[in-house]
Amino acid sequence: MCCCLDDVPVATSLTGGLAPSQVIHLKLFFIMGHSKSGGIFGFIKGKVAGKSFYVISSSRSKSKRTEQGVRAIAESISNPQTASQALQRMKLAPAQKFYNAFAELLSNAFQGVSYGDASRRYFMSKCMSAQGPYVQRGVDRFIPAAYAFSEGSLPSVGIEPFDGGVSVITLAATTTAETVTNQVLAAALNVTTDYQITIVVVNNINGLFYPSYVGFDQRVKIADIPEGALAKDANGHITISPAAFGLDASAIVAMCVVLSTQDASGNWLRSTQEMVISNELRVSLYGADAMEAAIYSYQDTQSVNGINSEWYYNLGLAQAWSGKLTTSYTHVGSGPDADVVMGIQQLNGRIVRTIFANSIEDEQTGLVILVIDGQITTREDATIAQFKELNGSGYEVELWQPAYAQQLGFITGAE
Repeated sequence: MCCCLDDVPVATSLTGGLAPSQVIHLKLFFIMGHSKSGGIFGFIKGKVAGKSFYVISSSRSKSKRTEQGVRAIAESISNPQTASQALQRMKLAPAQKFYNAFAELLSNAFQGVSYGDASRRYFMSKCMSAQGPYVQRGVDRFIPAAYAFSEGSLPSVGIEPFDGGVSVITLAATTTAETVTNQVLAAALNVTTDYQITIVVVNNINGLFYPSYVGFDQRVKIADIPEGALAKDANGHITISPAAFGLDASAIVAMCVVLSTQDASGNWLRSTQEMVISNELRVSLYGADAMEAAIYSYQDTQSVNGINSEWYYNLGLAQAWSGKLTTSYTHVGSGPDADVVMGIQQLNGRIVRTIFANSIEDEQTGLVILVIDGQITTREDATIAQFKELNGSGYEVELWQPAYAQQLGFITGAE
């Protein structure tokens, strides 16, 4: 195979001693990338016109003579988003939002790690070294994932795998006792009833994740677990009802139980736990398809919030509105002017403005979504019909979804 390089300009540094103003054109012939003669100016080294030139010593060449070698240089990539880069970049934002949602707990959840910022850094380091979750670029809401939640020397509390939407926490611990008492639970967990217990759940409500918990500072001991909170399933697994602690027990999709106690020196000991997520969430966040889609999202120019992505639906979440959400201070009804929630899109070269309402079946009764005193609300006089009468009919009208509130900047789930 013959490779010919015609009229290649060579920098003077490659030719050894030529004047800086000179440009020499070479015609070099290579057999399989080698030249036995080295060209008219001898052997050269360096990079020229997308080629890298090097010298092959006589001891390494097949001919046992010094030869000229050349190889093509790979073209530079303006935006080198490799799979490994994408897999690393996608970890940061979801982990930060998870920490923010549970900062009160995670800031002192790791035995032997100083409280506060040191715990935050420790948590983030564990997240960045973990595999997954695979979250697409642009997802700007709290997502519960199988993150480390606490770490220490106490016995871990195992939780059975579950499908989303459950109302109780089913422990891996079992019992043959007919009635599950506080003492039975403590024995099954290999601790005593004076150990503290922390309960954490995440609910999927109208397509948004809401976290709630019994915190470390509430000092709830196993002995304090209220009546009716403990039971067992058909297989003898002990169950805990979050509702008995005042937590929301509807549509639970993630959960965690942490044990705590103080040692003789007053230091807090913890059990080692991670957030346990539903089977559906695990597939959607840690499966091969999730990984591939997330990598592509980091290599694409648009974020998941900028398109009508199936990702939210697969995760059991409400789809973000596909445009810019803002407010516009204007006439809304017979009462005072107010900030109207408005969506802005550019479709087919024109700006389309959309208002939202709590119902769109009847413009005489559907109420326009407003922001008053920092709250998303409606007003009885501010109907769709009234709005159009005052502002014209050049507005699209869509049904308001709770998921839009967070996109607008309101904390309806967790930061």
